[in-house]
Amino acid sequence: MQKPDFTNSKLRQACRSIVNFTERGFARHILRHLAFVLPPAAASYIAFDQSHELLKPFGTFGELLTQSSFLLLVLAWIWVILLKELHSALSHFAKPEQELTRDDLVAILQALYKPVSKKVDRMRSAAQTVLKTDHTTSADAVFKTITQPLDQMKQLTESIHELFQELAPTNSFWKTRLYEVTSARPSECVAYYPSGQAPTTSLEALGAPTSTISRCISSKQLQIVEDIPKELSKKAKRHRRCIKGSSNASNGAIICAPILHPVSSEVVFVLCITSDETLAIKESLEPYYRWLLDHFFARFMIETSLLVMRRHIEDTNEQAA
Repeated sequence: MQKPDFTNSKLRQACRSIVNFTERGFARHILRHLAFVLPPAAASYIAFDQSHELLKPFGTFGELLTQSSFLLLVLAWIWVILLKELHSALSHFAKPEQELTRDDLVAILQALYKPVSKKVDRMRSAAQTVLKTDHTTSADAVFKTITQPLDQMKQLTESIHELFQELAPTNSFWKTRLYEVTSARPSECVAYYPSGQAPTTSLEALGAPTSTISRCISSKQLQIVEDIPKELSKKAKRHRRCIKGSSNASNGAIICAPILHPVSSEVVFVLCITSDETLAIKESLEPYYRWLLDHFFARFMIETSLLVMRRHIEDTNEQAA
């Protein structure tokens, strides 16, 4: 898992390069001090030069410099202030657009721990049942008991939903859905949160080629639409990356992430996270979202593999019977 790079803008990269240079040993202890001292010192030398040749192009202002030491002090003070403000501005623009705080990291760890703790409880309960049972328990029965991939996927979806709500910079309303994909089209919504907010857009509509889910399935890549109204306003429908849902919301943003089959690498699930606020999800923060979801998608891949194996075993047993 790679460290997320939040510095996408070339301006931010340039500012960071300048700030990093000024914070290094020689630049920090020598060049920065020279930048503060040399220009005022040079101005003072020129102002008190008896020939005044260098000040002639400045006219009346040049004459004032030769006659007023106070003006030189004021200009020197202004120069220092300008340099400090410039460095402050560069430092500000050098900061990443998104930074993880300690509270953010705690929220991520809690979201990851929640589904794991439920799986641990199920494993412990199954172990106790098997060890207390007098008769022999078949391996097939134990496998079915301890592997509940769809339940785990639902819990992972719930954790992701709660995490995005926690990390959101505003109090926007979030919805999270997990769609199963069959024949490259969404076939069922296996999990949705909040639990009382069932999807209202039909699976047929979501299967449209220009829907965000369909774009995600066809590209097998993360899809982000930060401004749904702006995307829907595109004249050429084929260029759109979302459809108008049945809720007819005027604002919003959406992110869809694919979950691949462990063998065929085809998309078997799509996770959709939506907000009712435009720009609550930003395309410029795609590396951040990718890094964040990767922590959960490692678990999704485990559960997907278990689901594929379990369904294969059940189909084999049915055919044998």
